[in-house]
Amino acid sequence: MQKKRDHISTHDIVGGNAFITGILGEKKYSKMAVERLQKAATLSIDAPTIAQRGNNVSFNVSITNSGAGHKIPTGVSEIRQIWLAVSVKDRNGNEIYHTGDVNENGTIVNAMEIYNTILGDAQGEPTLSFWLAESILKDNRISPKGTVSENHTFIIPDEVTYPLSIEATLKYRSAPQHLIDYLFGEMVYEVPVIDMTYVSTNVYENEEDASKAIPSTPGVGVLGSISVLLFIAEYIGKRKKMI
Repeated sequence: MQKKRDHISTHDIVGGNAFITGILGEKKYSKMAVERLQKAATLSIDAPTIAQRGNNVSFNVSITNSGAGHKIPTGVSEIRQIWLAVSVKDRNGNEIYHTGDVNENGTIVNAMEIYNTILGDAQGEPTLSFWLAESILKDNRISPKGTVSENHTFIIPDEVTYPLSIEATLKYRSAPQHLIDYLFGEMVYEVPVIDMTYVSTNVYENEEDASKAIPSTPGVGVLGSISVLLFIAEYIGKRKKMI
C-alpha cells in the first residue's frame, strides 16, 4: 500500500453548476462552482465623468470572457442564463435607473440581454426541450477572450445629489426558475442567482468635484490607492535626491 501524498490532483468536473450540487448537499462542490464562475469574466464601464441635471447620459458596460476556455455560458446552454444587472443611484441612494432585476416569481426583469442559446423546434418556435430542437435561433454566448458591450442611457433628474454611482453586476443561474418549478413543483427549489463579477464608477457634477475624487486602483480599494500614491511620492523624492 502506497503512502498518501501531501498533494493529490483531482479532476472535479463541476463547471458552474452550483444549483444541482447545492440541492444534493455537496457544499464543497457548490462552492467550487461559484468560485469558477467568479473567475470567468471581467467587466468595465465607459461613462462620462461629468454630467449635468437634465442631461441624457449614455454609457457602455463591457463583458469580457477573460477566464474561461470556452463560450460562457456552456453546458446545456439553452437553459443557462447570464445577464447584467445595472443601476444608477445618487449619493443618498435614490435609484435613477436599473435593469436586470429578478422579481419575486424568479423572472428576470428588464435585462437588456440574456446570454445563452435559444433552440428552435420544427415550427421555428423557441423551445427548452432539446429533443424537439431542429435549429439554433440565437447564440449570443461570449467566446473565449471575446468582449460584448451593452449601451445604457438615463436622464439625470433635477433633484439628485452628486456624485452618481453607476454599478454593474454580471449574474448567472443554472436554469430559469419557471423551468425548475415545472419539473419539481412551485418553489420547491429556488435557483440561486450568482454574482460573477462587479464594477462601478462615478459621475460628478463638475470638474472640481471630479478632481477631488481619489483615483481607484483595481483590486486594492481606497486605502490601497492611498498607499500606491504615497509609494509613488516617496519614489519621486528619492529620484530627486539622486539627481
